[in-house]
Amino acid sequence: MLLLRSVGMRAEHDLAFRLGATKVGYAPALYAKLKDHPTLKLDGNHDVFGAGAVVILSAPGHTPGRQSLLVRLPRQGFWINHDRAQSASIVKAPGFVE
Repeated sequence: MLLLRSVGMRAEHDLAFRLGATKVGYAPALYAKLKDHPTLKLDGNHDVFGAGAVVILSAPGHTPGRQSLLVRLPRQGFWINHDRAQSASIVKAPGFVE
């Protein structure tokens, strides 16, 4: 069996599993099995493969551990957010290469 590890912001994980999480909009009963699941907890941006092609970006806003994903392909890049994805022609992120 292949066991995958989760990747996410430490601030989000801590908030989602803290006592009283339901009072701030979380529903721990829906993801209780993830509490002890192997998780790489990030404290900032993270280059997934070490080559800049896929970068998890810390994007605190709606929640302290909110994150986005920056994907750089040979001919085009994408910024993937919780509720939208934009092409490089629309979004200019720091270090973004078209």
